[in-house]
Amino acid sequence: MRAFNHPDPAELIKTTPTLLHKVNTTQKIGFSGAPTKPRSDIYVALCNPHLPRHALLLHPKTGSVALPPLSNFNALQISLEVRRQSGERIKDCIFPSSNMPGKTVWKSAVVSRDESWNETIKLVLDEDEVPHVHLFMTISSVPNHAIALAFLPLWTGESFIRDGDHNLLMHRYDDSTATPMATSSGGGGYLGLSWATGEEGWAAALSLGGAAAGIKVNTYLCSTRFSQDEVLLSLLKWKTLGQPELVAVLKKLVFVPELEVVKLLKEVFDMLFGILVDHAGREEIEDLVFIALVTVLGIVYDRRFNLEPIVDEYADKYFNYPFATSCLLRSFTRLLSNPTDPDAAKKLRATFKVGRHIFRFIVVAREKQRGKEAAIGINASQSFAKDLHGIFKLLEGLMRNPAPMLVGTQTLAVQHFHMWLPELVGMLTTEEILLIAIDFMDACAGVKGKLILFKLVLIVNYSRSSLFSEPESRMALTVNTVRWLEPHWGKTDEVNMQYREQVRLCCSVLASQVGELGEEVSEYIPKIIHSYKAIQTTGRHERGSFSLLFPRTYPFPSRPIAGRPVFDEALVELAAILAALSNVPTGLHIDLPEKELAEFIITELQVHMSILSCGAFPETWLSVHIYQHKSTMRMLETLAGILVDQFLPDPDDADKFNMELWQAFFSTLLMLVGSDALALETFPEQKRRAVWKIAGDVREAGADLLRRTWEAIGWETNTEDKRRFGLEKMGGYQVQYVPGLVAPIMELCMSVHEGLRSVAVEVLQTMIVSEWTLSQDLSVIQAEMIDVSNYLEVELLMVANDSGESRA
Repeated sequence: MRAFNHPDPAELIKTTPTLLHKVNTTQKIGFSGAPTKPRSDIYVALCNPHLPRHALLLHPKTGSVALPPLSNFNALQISLEVRRQSGERIKDCIFPSSNMPGKTVWKSAVVSRDESWNETIKLVLDEDEVPHVHLFMTISSVPNHAIALAFLPLWTGESFIRDGDHNLLMHRYDDSTATPMATSSGGGGYLGLSWATGEEGWAAALSLGGAAAGIKVNTYLCSTRFSQDEVLLSLLKWKTLGQPELVAVLKKLVFVPELEVVKLLKEVFDMLFGILVDHAGREEIEDLVFIALVTVLGIVYDRRFNLEPIVDEYADKYFNYPFATSCLLRSFTRLLSNPTDPDAAKKLRATFKVGRHIFRFIVVAREKQRGKEAAIGINASQSFAKDLHGIFKLLEGLMRNPAPMLVGTQTLAVQHFHMWLPELVGMLTTEEILLIAIDFMDACAGVKGKLILFKLVLIVNYSRSSLFSEPESRMALTVNTVRWLEPHWGKTDEVNMQYREQVRLCCSVLASQVGELGEEVSEYIPKIIHSYKAIQTTGRHERGSFSLLFPRTYPFPSRPIAGRPVFDEALVELAAILAALSNVPTGLHIDLPEKELAEFIITELQVHMSILSCGAFPETWLSVHIYQHKSTMRMLETLAGILVDQFLPDPDDADKFNMELWQAFFSTLLMLVGSDALALETFPEQKRRAVWKIAGDVREAGADLLRRTWEAIGWETNTEDKRRFGLEKMGGYQVQYVPGLVAPIMELCMSVHEGLRSVAVEVLQTMIVSEWTLSQDLSVIQAEMIDVSNYLEVELLMVANDSGESRA
C-alpha cells in the first residue's frame, strides 16, 4: 500500500501517470474545506423500509389499500429513476459507484421486510434540470411486479430539499398512479399526492387503526451552485426585495450556516457589494452590509476552510464595485466613533479580526474608482486620504482610552494592526504608512498588563516587515524603538512572569533590528545589563520544556524536552543580544556621572563573568559558549578605552583611582583568557577546528589587551629603573593588585599559549620589581606563588589519575 496526499486528485494523477494509470477517483461526500472547483453532486442513501403491523398503501381513489400477505411481500427491491415532471426519464444520471458508468434505472439489493438496504447513489444532473425533476421509486417483491411507488421532489419552494432523513410514503402502484401528471382520462398524477410523512392531509386517507407504509431515505447536497438556506436565497435575489424586507434579511445573515456561505462565496460577495453600492448613503443598510461583510470574512479565518487565497483572488480578479469605497469608509468610521457601546464594541472586535481584507476591499475599490475618475477628469484622492487617515486617528483615540471594557478591543487592534498596513501600499506613500505606524505605537504608550506584550510583538512585526525595508524607514524605526521599549525592561523592583516576558520580547525586537543599530546601542546595553542582573537574582531551575528563543508571537511556543537541563531562556537571549551588540562599530557612549558610570561598568563586568561561567546557558552548548568569549573580548576592548580615558587619574590625584573598578576589569579579562574553553591544545581535532572557526585566537587578543591595560595603570619609570629592569612602566596603580592578581597571573605563566604566557611573565615581572622597589620584601608574592604551584600540582595529579583510569 502507498498513500498519496494531494488536494486535487486530477492533478495528482497527471503528475504520477505511471502509478495511477486508469485509477478511478471517488470524491468525498461533502467538502473538506473551501471548494475551489465547481461541483454539483446529489447523494441519496436508501436506508430501510418502514412496514409496521397493519401497514397500508395510500391510494388517491380508495384512500388506502392493505399490503399483500407477508409471503408475497418479503423480498423487497427498489427500482429508482430520475424523472422530469412530464414523466420523461433522465438518462445515465445515476452512479452507484465511481468506477461504473451512469445508469438510467437503478435497482437496489433485495432485502426482507425487517432488513435495511443501506446503499448510496450519486446523481449527476444539469444545474438547470434540478428544480424540475424528482426521484421516482417503485417497490416490488422479487420476482413479482411492482406494487407500490414513492417519490421525492429534489426542489421544494425556492431551494433544494433539506439534507437529512426523509420518510417517504408508499402509494399503491396502478394505472391511477403510474404517471406524474393527471391524464385526460382521469388517471395518474402522483405528483399531486403527499410524498412524505411531514405533508398534511394524507393521514385522513388511512383506515381506522392502520399505519402508512414508507421508505426512509437520506439526501445530501454537495454543490457549489445550489443553496438550501432560505435567507441566503432571499439575499441572492435582493433586487426583488423592498427596503424593509432587505433590512430584515440582512440581519438574519449571521445565522446562515458557514458552509452555505463558503459554497457560494463569490455570489455572496457580489450580492453584498451590489446592495452596498445600490443603497449608498443609507446608513442603516450600509452598516448592516458592513457587518454582514465582516461576518462572511470571519469565515475566511476559520482553519477548516482555508478561504484566504480565494478571497484574495476575488478581490484581485472579480471585484468590480468602485463606488463601494466611501460606503466602507463611512461604516468603519461610524463603528469606531462609539467604541464604548457594548454592541458597537462587539462588532468592532469582529471587524479588527478581518481588518486586512476590509482594507483590501477599500483599496481595490479606490483603485477602480480612480480609473473612473480619470476618465471623466476629476480627482478625489485628497478626500479619500483624509477619510482613511481619519480611521487611523480614531484607532489612536481608541488605544488612548483608559476604559477597562476596551481592553479586549484594544488587544485585537494591536494584534492585527501590522497586517493592515501593507494593504495601504499604492494609496499612501511609504513615509505616510510609516507615520501611521509610529503614531499608532505612540498611542499605545499607556497600555498595561498583557497588552504590553502584544504591543512588543507589534514592534517585532514592524521590524520584520518588508514594508519598512528601505534605509530611511529602518533608521526612523530603530530611533523610535528606543523609547518604545524603554519602560518595559531594565531596572525593576519585582521580577515576575510579566517582566520576564517583556524582557524576552524586547530581545526579539533587538534581534530583528541588530543589523541597523548605531548609536542606539549605548541606550540598549544598560537595559540589557540591568535586566540580566534582575533576572539572575531569581536563580535558574531545572526545565521540562523549552520555549522558542526570540519569539515573534505571544503566548510563546514551547515544546517538552528530556533531561531536565538548567537554563533560563531570558538570560540566554540577553546574553545573545549583548554578544551581537558587541559587533556594532559605533562603540559605547554611556552618559552618566562618574560614580554611576563606574557602578554600571562593574555591573556589566559581573554580567560578562556570569556569562563566561555559563550562568545563562548549559555548559554543553559549546558553540554559544565559545562565541560568548569572542564577544566578551570585543566588549572588554571597548570598556578598556572608557577606563583609560575616564578612570585613570594623574599621579597627583592618585587617591581618586577606582581600585574596585579596575579589579573587576582585570578579573574578567583574566577569567576570559584563562578559560578552559579556549585551551585548543587539549581538544580533539574536530573540536579544535570548531572553536578556532567560531572565535579565532581570542587568547592572543586578550594577551595584547592585558599588556596595554596593565601598562596603562603603571607609571613612567625613570632612566635608572628603565636601565636596570628594562621596563617602560611599573609601579603606580599596579602595586594595588599585589598580591590580589598574583595567583591568576601565575596560572597564565603556565599557559601553553606562547603570546599569553609571554605577557603574563612580563606582568609578573613588574609585580615583583614594584613590590621589591616599594618594600624590599617579596614574601607576599612568594607565598602566593607557592600556593598556586601547590594547587596546580594537585590538579595535574588528578588529571593524570583520571587519564590512567580511563586507559585502564
